[in-house]
Amino acid sequence: MLLTSNLMMAQSNEKLWKEVEKYMEEGKPASATELVDEIYDRSRKENDHDEIIKSLHYKNILKAELEEDFEAKSIARYEGYFNQESDLIIKAILANSLGKSYMNYLQNYGWRQQNRTSQLVEEDGDILTYSNEKLLDKSSFYFMRSLDNKDALQKVLANDLPAIINYSEQTQANDDLYLILAMDIVRNFQNSNNYITAPKDEFKLNQIGLVGSIAEYLTIDFGNKDVFHLKKYVATLFQDLLSEYGSRSELSLIKVNIERLRYMSTYAEEQNESREEQEELDGQSKRIAALENFLAEKKDSKHAELIEYELMNSYMNNLPFNIHYVEKRQNQIDNLTKVLPLVDKLRKSDNNGYKGQAYDARTYINKKELQFNNELAITPDKEALMYVSYRNVSDVSFRIIGVDSESYNEFQMDGGEFRFLRFQKFKAAAEWTEKLPQADDHIAHSIELVIPKLPIGQYLILAYDGNSFNTSKLVHGSRLHVSNLSYHFMSVEGQHQLVVMDRETGEPIADAQVETFISDYNRTKRKSELKSIGTDKTDQDGLVEIKSKSRNRNNLQFK
Repeated sequence: MLLTSNLMMAQSNEKLWKEVEKYMEEGKPASATELVDEIYDRSRKENDHDEIIKSLHYKNILKAELEEDFEAKSIARYEGYFNQESDLIIKAILANSLGKSYMNYLQNYGWRQQNRTSQLVEEDGDILTYSNEKLLDKSSFYFMRSLDNKDALQKVLANDLPAIINYSEQTQANDDLYLILAMDIVRNFQNSNNYITAPKDEFKLNQIGLVGSIAEYLTIDFGNKDVFHLKKYVATLFQDLLSEYGSRSELSLIKVNIERLRYMSTYAEEQNESREEQEELDGQSKRIAALENFLAEKKDSKHAELIEYELMNSYMNNLPFNIHYVEKRQNQIDNLTKVLPLVDKLRKSDNNGYKGQAYDARTYINKKELQFNNELAITPDKEALMYVSYRNVSDVSFRIIGVDSESYNEFQMDGGEFRFLRFQKFKAAAEWTEKLPQADDHIAHSIELVIPKLPIGQYLILAYDGNSFNTSKLVHGSRLHVSNLSYHFMSVEGQHQLVVMDRETGEPIADAQVETFISDYNRTKRKSELKSIGTDKTDQDGLVEIKSKSRNRNNLQFK
């Protein structure tokens, strides 16, 4: 948001900025630096905060291009700017930039010093020696320092700093700088959860009302211990913002409260509630309930659409759409019922961002999904079952085709999207269509269906929506082997054995012919291929020793 690297033209010094851009494109950093210094000196005389910050940003960029470890040296330079700065507005923006820079450095290079011992190797001022904990502490320190001068920051609006503040759904032209920096802190602390350290005290976010109403939240006493713990700092900052902007700006109040509910639903721990209450409402469900109450309270506001948009996204994150796990919770079904009218309403929004997201949501809600599972091998001339999962599919057609060994194995190895197309002209051994129940409720369902009797052979089962395999855009397939035989494969210290048995009785089969294949990657064709490495017969106990140099059992297949 702040200190954007885009070459945005300030109204003053526009001609000089264009020349700076030209010199940078031509690879002339010295000439560009000379002009930036001129702009900086002029901006200092005019007390132009926008141009001062922008100049400092470019002075740093131009030096960093010629340096090794430029990220660390860039941070050190910004700390120098911060320590020398007396202007309260510029100092706050530099602090914000330093908070982000330390966090970005931690996320990009934290892996290098993850196990570094802080007490032994840190040298103050030398970022390359800092432990991850020190980097986090530095980031947190500067973020907090950015809010040191509340009264001064509240007198500066976003439209006073057009070159360094990007407008978005989260930042409006009439937002004051204190609100902008405070919300930036919340979002950065929320996104840095992988690096949040243990509390220095026993502070926990487990108070009742964390995701309650604004009035309820403002009554929470977070205590006076560990005031610099990140979670506590954010919790009390939300109280400050909700109190400060509750009567000043309805739009600001709505944005702050939405961010508060988002943060607390992520970080709040178990509260002092009964077990039944905890099981009924997890963090996400509590947030949804709070947003619903907030929308009911602000339904007549001209900014209510902001809450509706947040609520739509919250519903969409918890819907009964997972066809791999079709056990559904009642709250997911309720969310689907509630989200549909919200989606349709926001599709008519004047806000293009809301409208586009709502169209994407409706597309996802209407998406067709189909898959099924079956046993890899079944007994001939006996019916078997398959387990079908689906969503938004009313008719599913099945086509079973007999295939040779090559096609059978290629189907397994080919993971491409179009692997089904080659089977369009194969003759069907069986073909039928099933009507699926509850196909129009958008919810993931499952059902068991019968595989018809089939003779001995190798088959592919293809399932597709509608009645035409050739035109269907939703096809799922699975292999099926129909045989009276089964086998058990064993490997001990690279030695492989296989026992062949009757599928129905489990009795060993003597003199059964076993052909062994090994999977080998063909670099020319860029795919795996099966190569036969020999044929053997089982002994009277149904046992055969597999003669293979490969110690990896996963490379072997049998026929």
